[in-house]
Amino acid sequence: MTLNQTQIKPILLNRLGKIAPEAVLSQLSDHENIQKTLGTDSYDFLNWIIGISEEFAIDIPETDHGQLFSLRDMIRYIKAHLN
Repeated sequence: MTLNQTQIKPILLNRLGKIAPEAVLSQLSDHENIQKTLGTDSYDFLNWIIGISEEFAIDIPETDHGQLFSLRDMIRYIKAHLN
């Protein structure tokens, strides 16, 4: 499966909207630290990563969670790990 940024980003935002329904996601920059910008706690952020892992059928080990701060980070990670 080959997806590009314009295909991946809406899926990420949709999942993010489930953990931060009050957030104005259209104003979230690709480079912003998601957890800090949206004020989500670590549990919500973990649930988002788990949801993304399920959505794209990729393994995101806990050791990689520290690399995934922004939408850009997540998009790069997903693109690198899709088969």
